[in-house]
Amino acid sequence: MTAPILAGARLLAEDLGPWATDILAALKGQVLVKTSDQTLTPSSTTMQDVAALQATIGISKVSAFVLGLHYNSNTTADLKIGWTFPTGLTMKWYAHRADTAGALLVPGGLIQTSVLTIGGLAADGFALCAGRITGGSVAGLLKLQAAQNTSNASDTKILDGSFLAVLNAS
Repeated sequence: MTAPILAGARLLAEDLGPWATDILAALKGQVLVKTSDQTLTPSSTTMQDVAALQATIGISKVSAFVLGLHYNSNTTADLKIGWTFPTGLTMKWYAHRADTAGALLVPGGLIQTSVLTIGGLAADGFALCAGRITGGSVAGLLKLQAAQNTSNASDTKILDGSFLAVLNAS
């Protein structure tokens, strides 16, 4: 019997159990999990790749994805995320995340070139994103990128346990 997951607790990929991996394998999916914290370049708003959260997308393949992003950023720096992707790839996605005042927002209508601002809470936070990917004419990597939204000397981190799951529908 597994322990209950309490409100406010950090949910890690391994908490989902081995059945989650088996289901994803049957669907020919990918589950990518960060195993260590990554400090983004302080005092910089230049996007950088988030290590480990990079999925292979095939030519003209249709996929669904879920991004679970554990982060920590102060209230001045905040956080922004976006994607790099192979030529011709399209995405439609949405996110559950905190705004810069800590209120929950659920923006929809995001596409592959969208950059999403996530409020820094001066504590660990979590954002959940999901959507649809359609591969273009070239196979390649879909890479999550992140940076401070406002340049600040404090650390902004993408925390271990963040994950990107991609399920291939075609």
